[in-house]
Amino acid sequence: MKKITIFILTLLTLTTPVFAQNNQSYKSYWVRDYTDYKIRTKTYSKDAQKLAFLTFDDGPNNVITPQVLDILKKNNIKATFFVVGKNINDNTSKTLKRAYNEGHQIAIHSYSHDYKLLYPNRKGNTDQIVKEVLNTEKKIQKYLGPNYKATVWRYPGGHMSWKNLYDADIKLAKHGIYWIDWNAMTGDAEPKKNRPTTVEGTVNMLNKTINANKSSGCVVKNRGYIFATIN
Repeated sequence: MKKITIFILTLLTLTTPVFAQNNQSYKSYWVRDYTDYKIRTKTYSKDAQKLAFLTFDDGPNNVITPQVLDILKKNNIKATFFVVGKNINDNTSKTLKRAYNEGHQIAIHSYSHDYKLLYPNRKGNTDQIVKEVLNTEKKIQKYLGPNYKATVWRYPGGHMSWKNLYDADIKLAKHGIYWIDWNAMTGDAEPKKNRPTTVEGTVNMLNKTINANKSSGCVVKNRGYIFATIN
């Protein structure tokens, strides 16, 4: 079975005036902290600016990622791709370069995506985590050039799922790399029996999440959200 690229939608409502345009980019730590604060304090405004961050995990691959890029290009939407180091090679480099050249953000999703290596006994292995992030950055630089600098990454399984990640967070922050999770379910972190195994299954789950039966991009736009990327 081919591994599919999971997409995870992050929705954010700004209560301060922000004159955002489609395809604007925001710092990961700002998006994370602001969203957490709003959820915790339940302070929202009906007149606030609405932002949506469309993210895709586990690529690149030459089957699903090009289809995703075609849809994004057609709808003039920029997204953030969280790539896995072991999936980056001469065969997939063309797809990686295409995403980058079309204006999407390239972020990190570990090198191995191996929970046992990253979180033995469900506790973060700081040295392994940092090594994988930095090695993935080097792998990306091999194909995108030395000027590429990683600034955001996503823990496989989500930061919320593991213990003892503080030291890894601090060490990566010293490299200018900050973590971010998601806040809209598409099945990636569901129990295995509930996870979608096809593109159609993933789309259906996302549609249920936002109570829609059309493409997520159209639905989000129709609800007044502006798409932005995470850097």
